[in-house]
Amino acid sequence: KVKFPKLSLFLSALREMDVFTDDIILRYGEVNKSEARNESYMAIEIPRLDKTVFLSNEYGEASFIFTGFISDKDLMDHGKQDFLQSPQFLSRIEFVEGKEDEWKVKMKEVLQREVGEKNEKVDLDLLESVREFFSYLGAEEWMGLSQKEKKELNQKVQRQYGFGIDSLCNQLGLNRKNKRLKPLGSSEAMMALGRCVLGSHKVFDEYQQQFNKKAQFDKLFINNGMSELVSFLNEHGYKVNKCMELTEKEREELDQKLKDNYGYGIRSVCTKLDLQGNKKQMNPIQSLEDMMIFGRRVFGPHVVFDEYETRLKKRRLFDALSDEEKRGSIVKFLEKNDYKVEWWMLLTEKEKKILEDRIYEEYGFKLSSLCTKLQLNRTNRPYLSPLTSSEDMMILGRNIFKSHQAFDEYKQKHNKIKRFDDLSHKNKRESIVRFLVKNSYITDELMELTQSEKKELDRKIQAEYGFGIISLCSKIELNLKHGRTMNPVNSAEDMLDFVEYISADNSTRSYDRSKLKPRIDKTSDEYKQKGQKIKRFDKLSHENKKKEIVAFLEKNGYIVAELIKLTVDKKKELDKKIQKEYGFGMISLCLKIKLNWESERNLNPVNSSEDMLDFIEYILENNNKITDYRKIFNEVKRFDNLSHEGKKSEIVEFLANNKYSVEEWMRLTEKQKKNLDFKIQEKYGFGICSLCTKLGLKTSNETWLKPITSPEDMMNLGKELFGSHAVFDECESRLRKIKRFDKLSHDDKKNDIVQFLKKNKYEAERLMNLTGKEKRELEKNIQEKYGVGIMFLCSAFELKGKHGRTLSPLSSLKEMLEFGEYFLGSHQIFTDYKKRFEKADWFNDLTEEKQAKEIIAFFERNGHKTKEKIIALNQKEKRRLDREMYNEYSFRMFSVCTKFGLQTNQSKNLAPVRTSSDMKILGEKIFNICFPS
Repeated sequence: KVKFPKLSLFLSALREMDVFTDDIILRYGEVNKSEARNESYMAIEIPRLDKTVFLSNEYGEASFIFTGFISDKDLMDHGKQDFLQSPQFLSRIEFVEGKEDEWKVKMKEVLQREVGEKNEKVDLDLLESVREFFSYLGAEEWMGLSQKEKKELNQKVQRQYGFGIDSLCNQLGLNRKNKRLKPLGSSEAMMALGRCVLGSHKVFDEYQQQFNKKAQFDKLFINNGMSELVSFLNEHGYKVNKCMELTEKEREELDQKLKDNYGYGIRSVCTKLDLQGNKKQMNPIQSLEDMMIFGRRVFGPHVVFDEYETRLKKRRLFDALSDEEKRGSIVKFLEKNDYKVEWWMLLTEKEKKILEDRIYEEYGFKLSSLCTKLQLNRTNRPYLSPLTSSEDMMILGRNIFKSHQAFDEYKQKHNKIKRFDDLSHKNKRESIVRFLVKNSYITDELMELTQSEKKELDRKIQAEYGFGIISLCSKIELNLKHGRTMNPVNSAEDMLDFVEYISADNSTRSYDRSKLKPRIDKTSDEYKQKGQKIKRFDKLSHENKKKEIVAFLEKNGYIVAELIKLTVDKKKELDKKIQKEYGFGMISLCLKIKLNWESERNLNPVNSSEDMLDFIEYILENNNKITDYRKIFNEVKRFDNLSHEGKKSEIVEFLANNKYSVEEWMRLTEKQKKNLDFKIQEKYGFGICSLCTKLGLKTSNETWLKPITSPEDMMNLGKELFGSHAVFDECESRLRKIKRFDKLSHDDKKNDIVQFLKKNKYEAERLMNLTGKEKRELEKNIQEKYGVGIMFLCSAFELKGKHGRTLSPLSSLKEMLEFGEYFLGSHQIFTDYKKRFEKADWFNDLTEEKQAKEIIAFFERNGHKTKEKIIALNQKEKRRLDREMYNEYSFRMFSVCTKFGLQTNQSKNLAPVRTSSDMKILGEKIFNICFPS
């Protein structure tokens, strides 16, 4: 290959950077016989620039630039391709003949990259000597040296060179910006020296990552700014509103994520922030109180921390009570909420959850914690769970209410169940037989029992064993045998299986079993007929099966294409008709016409609209309606296959395209929400409620969301789609206020509003004289206090006005009077206004002529008897008369103009007090009505 003077060009480039031949260390490699090149690469180390360059003089051989030092061992152990994968690799530069200057410029550019402050002149002889001196140490040993071993190494260096390790860093030009490296006291400095003398190594890279994380961690707390940490927490799903809901496991995961990102966990963050809890050292992983302190410091004040602190205070107040006081407090709470001992063991799981929520609201802890605080437990179970265990519920009930028949009855029932469960399979059967004989049930006559008689049998089984016949079938493994829940009360087939179970292998029964066999045979004949129906259908060809189904559907009044519109109840009805006709239901029908083969799963048209569509498609084949339905289902399926984040981002984009913003989300009216629901259905084939289901959203009671009618559900959907936002915080705050108000009794609600009005100085006289601005202020104050406006309060107390509509005190003075009188009681000003309203009503009932005469009489009473005097009134007198008119009739002069249908030429209302021409129009009108001539 042709040689080019690349080395000369390279040295020229270095000189232009004030780096000379005595600043470089050059190592030649050997040419492998299997390689095509004639001349080996050179490894040129430039300590002043902290770079190493691989360079060959041959044409066609590229040059490679790396950061730091590469040891002889690494050069011998690795090939060129290995180095290209190294984190030290910076650039590959091709040499093109005729473009030497471009090569030189590119080389300088890369060599100067990330250099920062250039090293001072480096003593290369010392550098090579030191590398030889330290060659017995590997990178792992180097970074693993203890403080004692570092001191011994320092003494060796002093004996060898006359100065220690700290001075060695200075001699090798490792110090930066007047900052002296001190490896004896710093792992970071030890790593920098190690890289210089031992070369790059993954051990040094790992330490560098840790140092970078530490620097990033320290950066979090510059100027006490929390924005980066808040961003990190939000990005990883740890938002402020969820902060206090994290389980201990989730808090451990957060701790690990902080360690992965910054090298330090949540406890180190607390130390860095100088946070202190009740204990000396904060531990938010194990303590929710510490988590609250951490959250407040990072996110700032928030309602979730205030609520937790309130619960914490409630818990501490309860904990401070004696055991007897605790029990007394719980008893009072239960009495207040109508929980009686007689009902305690009858509470359903849902009702227990409601009880738990109420206890949580009152005391700040849940049922299981209450048991712990009352020091309740049972053998091998330190923690009780009344929510899921009836026995634990009984233990808690006995502690609160003491002894009671309800607990004795439950204990007896529990013992009965346990006694039966402990029996062997054979003994269980014998026990049932003895029970039936004792209660005069002949086994073969069980099939003849009516529905009410079977229910009576079920009640007797419950009284005997503590559970009913459905649980009995489970305990004797009939469910396991048949692969479903057996219910002999509702199913003759299940009763037959129950009878056969009792009858099998039992030769010691004291009743005549000869009657049983014919009954079983008779039932079997019925099932034989069913089997014959199935066989007849199975023998039909594929096409004839299809014709058979079509004929059956038409005979029963079903339009095939419209089957997709059937409700679940209607589909169940169809399923029963198919069972009666053919001896099997729709699931088996799909199997017999091989629909399952195509779908590779069991189809169930009763419960799945898509499966019903497959069934219709099989019968009708090409049909436009089916094609349209299929498009809808394909769109639904496409959406369902998206990831959770994919679903959210697509809906957010859809909302943006349709101009639905987060700011307007909670202001949508019910009509607008229905319109949004329609648009979602049109686009995706499902509505807004189904969208919530697909996003896995449920209420606290595990029911599905209904955003159209529920503001809370609309808020939860918005939060899921848009993330946290001030709009939702405001809504959440408002909903909490509404819930708090709703929980009050009728009298407490009223007293609360009365206190609110008094506190804000809305006494009777002020209420009746509020200006427009003051009314808006009243509305705002009510909303801040209760989360709703004044009309909602009127609705809560069923305060109705004319035509049975809810009062609107801000738009009607008469309705403000009713509002004030209801909450503030009787008052002279209310009496005065009532008289005025009565007079106003009297005036409104007059004819136009009598109204005009009444207004003229009003002016006469106030000293203005002629039309000319009325028209000539000055501004001051008109204002006085306007007030007098309001005091007497509760309306003003402009209202009189409106009553007489008077307007300006521009169809605007007259203002006689302000405008003389309008006063003239009013005066002429009333006198013209009374005196037409």
